[in-house]
Amino acid sequence: MRRLPAALALVAMAAGCGSDPALPHVAGSVECTVPCETATDWVSYADHVAYLDVASERELPFEQLEGEPDGNGYLPREVTAEVGDVLWTRDGAPSLPAELTWDAEGWAVDDGERVPVAFGLRVEVGERYLAVLARFARDDAPAWYPVAPDALFTLGDDDVPEGTGPDTPARAALAGESPAEIAALLAATDPDPVAAEYFHLDPVARYEAVVTQTAPPEGGRRAAG
Repeated sequence: MRRLPAALALVAMAAGCGSDPALPHVAGSVECTVPCETATDWVSYADHVAYLDVASERELPFEQLEGEPDGNGYLPREVTAEVGDVLWTRDGAPSLPAELTWDAEGWAVDDGERVPVAFGLRVEVGERYLAVLARFARDDAPAWYPVAPDALFTLGDDDVPEGTGPDTPARAALAGESPAEIAALLAATDPDPVAAEYFHLDPVARYEAVVTQTAPPEGGRRAAG
């Protein structure tokens, strides 16, 4: 996952670290690199929907904010989670490892004060979540993480996802549903047919291919089929 720039981390702290309803839209501009609003988006660009038990976290090297006093910036964080039951898998998706590690939101640091950053849902050690996961291509090695900052759910009784967090059609469709109901809903949701043509590509390259194929030609509309 791309780390949150130090400047945006401090903006998040000033805004209340996720308390502002507009922050999920900011997060989308930073990290939601594929469509992520609807269940159709999720089955078009994600690989699995599974439960995660967050086992540990690790601080990453501090990022100084340019133009600010020394010590003001962003402290990234890496989390590791064990994969539990899988509720949905995209046809042809790569196998999901038993354990995932990704760069999650860390802390904004200002005048020695460290404040957690939360664009979407912040994961915490010892907690269990339902996550919409995808494997993204990277220069060094493929990386697994939630397909969007809000593609995670806190859980209530019987592993039922709660409706807390950003309000999107995809989240509304899954919140309050049992694991069996979620599995059935996702299995019955058809992907974007154009995206399905590019399931061999990673999510970002898939979306780029969809945009290229569906964009109208310069200077006019697409010809009728």
